[in-house]
Amino acid sequence: MPRRRNGTGTLKALIQELANRHPWLSIVPALSGPNSAPGCEHGTAAEVAARNGPWEDHDFFISGTPEMVRGSLHTLNRLHIPTQQVRYYSFVDVDLR
Repeated sequence: MPRRRNGTGTLKALIQELANRHPWLSIVPALSGPNSAPGCEHGTAAEVAARNGPWEDHDFFISGTPEMVRGSLHTLNRLHIPTQQVRYYSFVDVDLR
């Protein structure tokens, strides 16, 4: 059962509403794990983005673990995306136990 707060919908519904309000925004659900789901493309976010280009006139913001950020930057470099169109932030998991 999706988690909800009073007065809000599911995350999927909120993201879809954002896309509905902004025609320039495309939402492409992606799963990189071994299992797939209806309506989702398979692969990392960068792999799925690469298949859904062209991206030459777009800006990018990448956030994730260092491994995810490195992989995404490598993919954008392979697609010849100028570095001035890319911003990124990496974070690490912290075990608070």
